[in-house]
Amino acid sequence: MPSFTQLFTLATFVAGSLAIAIRQTGGHCPGAVLVSSTTFEVDGAAAVHSTHACDLSAVPRTLPTVINVCSGSCSTSCNNVTGVLPPISEDCAAISNSATILKGILNSPTFTVAPGHLSTLSFGTCSYFFENLSHNTLEYCWDTLSENGDVAGAACFPPHQPFSPQGLCTAGDGSWAVGASHS
Repeated sequence: MPSFTQLFTLATFVAGSLAIAIRQTGGHCPGAVLVSSTTFEVDGAAAVHSTHACDLSAVPRTLPTVINVCSGSCSTSCNNVTGVLPPISEDCAAISNSATILKGILNSPTFTVAPGHLSTLSFGTCSYFFENLSHNTLEYCWDTLSENGDVAGAACFPPHQPFSPQGLCTAGDGSWAVGASHS
């Protein structure tokens, strides 16, 4: 049976994940609601993968189709929607490593994100996220999440000056965004 401390820690991660989802994408995920959350171990510490549903009710729906966007290109930008401090670089490195661990745990090199949903990997002060802004289910690669999260972070976090707390890499057609953020 889990101890009070373990349950409190898990509840804190879940509550923090919801707050992260609202801040991470600068309002791209209005009305974020936690759909699922999984905690796993990375180097002896807890990391969290969570999925949030966004309210896109005002946008017309189309028939859902699964589209793989692993090889899609994106453009980086920096912003301050998650505060003023960047994440600790070692925490972001742990997320990069956790993508490989999660790929093994789930026995899949990819994950899918439903229309209007946000998927995050969080560890310490850092979160990597993939947000589906389209009306189709998108498939994305764990390795590409790690790579594009690293690229977005390198463009915006120290030693880059001036630094920002969030790096975002947005698809040219605006159908998805991936990024790294202070949690």
